[in-house]
Amino acid sequence: MEYLIFPILFMLHDFEEIIWGHPWLKRNVSSLQVPNFIKRMLVAVANLSSKQFTLIVMEEFIGCILISLCAFWGRGKWLFLGIMIGYVLHCIMHVVQCMYIKRYIPLVISAVITGIIVGILIFKLFRGVAFVKMIIDGLIGTVLIIVNILFAFWCSKFF
Repeated sequence: MEYLIFPILFMLHDFEEIIWGHPWLKRNVSSLQVPNFIKRMLVAVANLSSKQFTLIVMEEFIGCILISLCAFWGRGKWLFLGIMIGYVLHCIMHVVQCMYIKRYIPLVISAVITGIIVGILIFKLFRGVAFVKMIIDGLIGTVLIIVNILFAFWCSKFF
């Protein structure tokens, strides 16, 4: 059952990103004092239409569900561990963003709450997994998440 909790937590956070995070970014991107390479990424995300942004989130969610179901059925647990670790890193990134710009960012509350719960799930589900394996799986999961987001971002140009 724990394998099915992750997609729910993922979507709760992404609902906050869709409803409050993306509109906030659109309103505030020009005033954010961040390094240029980060500014370019933020401007690109802010310039997405609501439909494009939501389609990217939907594509990520479908992947999350499929990987979670595979893990639930006993296949691809390493990939499930990897995306969960990648998700926790994503949540930590939101907290760091908030601290860096010294402003509240919508989505940081759900990032903290869901990130902690997913962290607990990781330790519950993968208690016996070697730390090195967790690091490797986490790196693989994070890379896959980044590649998937870039792919979804590219696909969004067609909508």
